[in-house]
Amino acid sequence: MRITLVAAIVVAVGCSSSSEKMVTVSGTLLKDGKPYTFAAQKLPPGDPGFRLEFMKQDNGKDGEIFSADFKSDSGSFSVKGTKGPGVPVGKYKVILTKGAFGAPDEFKNAFSKEKTPLTADVPDSASVQLEIDLDKKTVTKK
Repeated sequence: MRITLVAAIVVAVGCSSSSEKMVTVSGTLLKDGKPYTFAAQKLPPGDPGFRLEFMKQDNGKDGEIFSADFKSDSGSFSVKGTKGPGVPVGKYKVILTKGAFGAPDEFKNAFSKEKTPLTADVPDSASVQLEIDLDKKTVTKK
């Protein structure tokens, strides 16, 4: 009887732990009201020259960072998860850096981890489309 009760508790606890909901995040980066595009030139091999990252915020503390695949020819992006597509539901700092690794940031650190005014709320849904406006310093759901 005691073993059956312990087994039932273990099964109940195991069944009640839910995996984190993952949300597919994609969107467009805007500058001057248009998709932000540029030609990546004179960069070392493997250096994209541009980094767009979403840093999870947990009770005001910085958490895991999720990198976005940014298409410099269209201004569009999609965020990669660590375990497949998507990121957990929650609030994020949006971090942007432009320039080769080790070179000065062309945004003058305006969107660095410490200074970025950009935040994104990822809702509990299958996917979300975001519009990041660099001039207005806003992130809106489309």
